[in-house]
Amino acid sequence: MRVREFSCVLSAVLISGCAADYLNHYDTGTLTAGDANHSNMLLQTVDPFNPNSQNTHIEGDGQRIAGVVQRYRGTTQRQPLHRAALS
Repeated sequence: MRVREFSCVLSAVLISGCAADYLNHYDTGTLTAGDANHSNMLLQTVDPFNPNSQNTHIEGDGQRIAGVVQRYRGTTQRQPLHRAALS
């Protein structure tokens, strides 16, 4: 009885190895075959970028950014004297 079970399991394993190799072959060129219309539509888009990407005016405080850069470089920034401190 054990020989029969072993031979059945062995034959199932050998046959499943052939089936796994067969499943790796596809009828199409690639997995994305058939998307030609969608691909062409994306290639012919006039302006694919977000309209806000044209905005070159970046809001920010130049003095604050300069201080951050100087602290990053390890140099210190002179603090401006306030008029209240002078009086």
